[in-house]
Amino acid sequence: MIDRRIILKLGGAGVMGAILDLPGQRFHATSVSSHDSRRRAVFDERFEDSLAFAGELNRLGVVASGIRGDVAELWYEDLRSHLREGPAPIVGLTDRTALFCLEELVRDVGLKVFFRVDHLIDRNGHVLHRGVGPASLVEAVRSLAPRPGFGQIMARLASHVDLDETGDTAAVKRTGPHSPAGRTALVSWVIA
Repeated sequence: MIDRRIILKLGGAGVMGAILDLPGQRFHATSVSSHDSRRRAVFDERFEDSLAFAGELNRLGVVASGIRGDVAELWYEDLRSHLREGPAPIVGLTDRTALFCLEELVRDVGLKVFFRVDHLIDRNGHVLHRGVGPASLVEAVRSLAPRPGFGQIMARLASHVDLDETGDTAAVKRTGPHSPAGRTALVSWVIA
């Protein structure tokens, strides 16, 4: 029997397939496309999925800057001056603390978190993905496998965010900087 839940899952898988298979030209001109030389990426060098995220974005021609939890140096020595030249999207896969700090810092240049996915990883490696933002991307996140190995997929999703699509304001300051007990909390995000 086919019910509403199955239709939604199939639709989400279709969106994910479209995002992963189609070139950047398919997306609206204001998307975070591979042709936007001003976009930047931030990744946390301590996590395997974050390294895969950066590798995929580098392949797409995005400048990716590594951190080890602390974003202050990157912000004050690079990102802030880059963004003052003109607003440009920043995408990332970091821990919650780094995103929490960046959320505060980007307000100086009039930006905020547009899309966010919390990846809660338990001790057994099971991953719970919770997305907030544009409906099409949140639906695609629901089809992610509940295990590590999501970094490359999240890079592709983040690089194809349509900044004109209406998002959920809950993407801003959704959680505090700390991980829940017994879990690692990584976050994929787009600031625009």
